[in-house]
Amino acid sequence: MATYDFDTLLKILPELAYRIWVDEVSGAAELQQAITAAGLDEKIEFFEGGPRVYHRVTVEELEDEEAAEKKLRSAISRKVGKPGNSKQWDIGSFMLGARLHRSAMNIDFSAQYSLAEVRRAAVDWFDGMDGKEWLVKHYFVESADAEPNERGFLTRPERVTQSPYSKLSEDGKVSTKFTLGAGAKPPGVKAKSESEAYENLVHYLREVLGDPDPASSRFPPPVWTKGESHA
Repeated sequence: MATYDFDTLLKILPELAYRIWVDEVSGAAELQQAITAAGLDEKIEFFEGGPRVYHRVTVEELEDEEAAEKKLRSAISRKVGKPGNSKQWDIGSFMLGARLHRSAMNIDFSAQYSLAEVRRAAVDWFDGMDGKEWLVKHYFVESADAEPNERGFLTRPERVTQSPYSKLSEDGKVSTKFTLGAGAKPPGVKAKSESEAYENLVHYLREVLGDPDPASSRFPPPVWTKGESHA
């Protein structure tokens, strides 16, 4: 395992987080490419059967790891915005965690649905894509062979943290429900407050979906409808 000096990582990691975010990097293969392109040689380690990916590098000995980690966190926040309550940064298709401990940098990527992916899914939904095809394309089910459980929900995908609840009825109607992270934001757009972040999110969806239903504007969250479909 290669050893890095802290100042090198202080440059690499914030830029890596930014590139993953604005380039809409998703999936393990693209993540590995981004990590390699950033100048980190080690391969990522996959958490078996789950949404988390780990990357660990050795750091040259530091006099004050706590102060160094604080400096790193500030540098990442300047590039991609402040972290959420979990002390992780929302960088699109991943939540990013970074921690210094005993001369090692532990980097944790947790896969999730990005706001950009949700927007693409909404466009396909309103364009009338076949329900089963839509669920598979946007990874709301594990596979095209997903079977409903006793409650009618299809097999949930293992490689995202949100665990969507998806149903496909006999008449072909589809529904899916999951929680979008509180820190979800358009690629490359930072906000100074929660209210500004919310406005940015709605504007980002409005760009492709048009205006939400007037009735929903008074009581957030906004709702978009088309025929019998809504999002």
